[in-house]
Amino acid sequence: MRFSELPRAARPARIASPAFHVWSAAIATACVALVLLCALVHAARAQTEVVALRTTTTLTSSSPTAASGDAITFTARIEADHGAVPGGFIDFFDESTMRWLGRAPVGAPAVTVSDLVPGVHPVRAHYTGTSDFMPFIALPSSSQVLVQQVQARPRLEVSSSSNPASPGEPLTLSATVVTPSGTPTGMVTFRDGDHGLMARVRLDHSGHASFVTAALPGGLHTLSAEYEGDGRFAGATATLRVEIAERAASWSVGSAFLGSD
Repeated sequence: MRFSELPRAARPARIASPAFHVWSAAIATACVALVLLCALVHAARAQTEVVALRTTTTLTSSSPTAASGDAITFTARIEADHGAVPGGFIDFFDESTMRWLGRAPVGAPAVTVSDLVPGVHPVRAHYTGTSDFMPFIALPSSSQVLVQQVQARPRLEVSSSSNPASPGEPLTLSATVVTPSGTPTGMVTFRDGDHGLMARVRLDHSGHASFVTAALPGGLHTLSAEYEGDGRFAGATATLRVEIAERAASWSVGSAFLGSD
């Protein structure tokens, strides 16, 4: 029997060449590298997915109507879609003059000023946002305008038509509101210590209010005038010490007639 006619099982097995093993290893290595590359690309994409949080800024004042020189604290509240904002800063502006009032962190979001000039001040708070907590970022936001009213401080003068005065004598008490400019309006209340004498006397066109009383008892009185203020001018108080003379004591002198025996 010729060799070519040997049964299939008897034929010698083919042995793979070294080049075949090299190519197989290369293909396997390439597949592993491709899998790893895909994993890295997926991880990189996951790291670059940024979540933007919308924010809301709310502004309040410790005293929406204050007198010139008073300390006023502006406080901002920052809220996000999914809870409180963890970081960032807030800038406060007086939009009447575009004056920067100060900057505060979200953890203590307030500034205090005491030098606003008399008048109306539209104040706004602006949250600058933060990216300190990637992949989460908090977007900037601004508050609505808060109208801050600052009133000028007037000087109040109080006087009496007589001092000292006699008991029962009609006494005119007067109060005058003195301002740097403009005419004040409003009411003045007069008191004798804690006791009210006349409530809410209206100022005239010259800023003057007065009333007449003859009911003060004898002695020393601490009289006061209290101006309530109006939209432009703050309230004020002034005092005056007035003496009402004590009524003189009266004595009856009788005559004694002595007769003789």
